[in-house]
Order: sequence, then C-alpha cells, then structure tokens
Amino acid sequence: MKATSQTIRQKTVVNVRTGCGFSKMRTKGKCKKKRGFAICEKICGRIFQKCDGKARVYFRSLGIHRPSTSVLKIENDSNCQMQAFIKLGSKKKIIEQTIDGYQEAAFVVVSIYKLEIICTSANEEDKFCKGKFELMIRS
Repeated sequence: MKATSQTIRQKTVVNVRTGCGFSKMRTKGKCKKKRGFAICEKICGRIFQKCDGKARVYFRSLGIHRPSTSVLKIENDSNCQMQAFIKLGSKKKIIEQTIDGYQEAAFVVVSIYKLEIICTSANEEDKFCKGKFELMIRS
C-alpha cells in the first residue's frame, strides 16, 4: 500500500517497515524478523451533504499494489436515505447498499478503492444528510 487519501480531509498512509518485536525474556538472538509490511490504519470521516441525489466521494485509495482487508462502517444520523457504493480495486466489483434513516451498516471488504454516497429524501423538510464512516485498513 503506497498511499491512501480521503477527499474531505486529506489522509496519506505510507508503509512502515516492521522490525523484530523485542521482549524482556528474549533468548540468544532468536528473534524472528517479519519480512514485509504490516499496517493497520483507522480513517474516520463525517458525512454531510445535500439530499439532491448526486454522488459524493468520501474515500479514495491511491497506489495500492497488494490486497488489504478493510472493515467499513457507515452510520446514518438523519432522516434521509443513504445509498453507499463501495468500489473494490481487485476485480472492479461494486457493492451497493441502502442505509435507511438512523441506521448503520458494516462491511468487510478486500482492497477497497472508493466510497461514494448518494443521499435522497422523501420529505422536502430534510435538506441535508448527516452521518459518519469509519474505515479500518489492514495489510
């Protein structure tokens, strides 16, 4: 994973090389070193947009070369209806989920590429859609 960015507040994730975990009871240099990278990044954001039926991008990943497992949680804190489009980078699949008012949904996905949300409202009184999302990326 080279870099990850969030469109509202820019967030960049870079690989950090993990070394050997040292403990007090270490035996004569028999510490196993892990090869590669281990990252667990939590990205949170607020959802606030007009209920006009237009798609807004809340997360987009850039430069991911190897698969990662992600847990995505979306909360709807308004009376509007959210429609989430989760695009996966591995096979260009799209997961579509409708989240009703004051509900939440959670997903476990592999190699998330983009999160888009469309808000619609049946009432003219509800002009804005509110909520939040949390994304845990592990690779």
